[in-house]
Amino acid sequence: MKRILTILIFVNCLTSYGQIDTLKFKGFDFVFTPSDTTLNCVGIDKFPEYKGGFEELVKFIGKNIKYPEKAINDSIQGRVFLTFIVKSTGQVVDREIKKGLSLEIDLECKQMLNKMPDWNPAIIDNKPIDYRVTFPITFKLRD
Repeated sequence: MKRILTILIFVNCLTSYGQIDTLKFKGFDFVFTPSDTTLNCVGIDKFPEYKGGFEELVKFIGKNIKYPEKAINDSIQGRVFLTFIVKSTGQVVDREIKKGLSLEIDLECKQMLNKMPDWNPAIIDNKPIDYRVTFPITFKLRD
């Protein structure tokens, strides 16, 4: 194989701040680290969380996203910003690509988002609320 690829996923608004995790999936290394984005979330008691926690989110993304062959051949690298709302019921809605990278990579990310299962909702004053989650996925090729 000419290139080994790495996908870096930076996740905000999850309860696993400061956590770094690496999993290997069929030639892909997924390295997860917290985003350097500052959160402006005053009064949130608990942020939305993927059911099963951070490691299960890592596994879900690893199973449901691939680096498209065309993007590899064209040496396309960079960040895709994904966004969705976790409703007070935990349902994931309004799934979209906030900032894309290429048609193939964006399609891969959108398909993964469409498979995203329910989350545990954000909590304020012991009440679940709707909350928008945004995180970048960085696609990076290694020689």
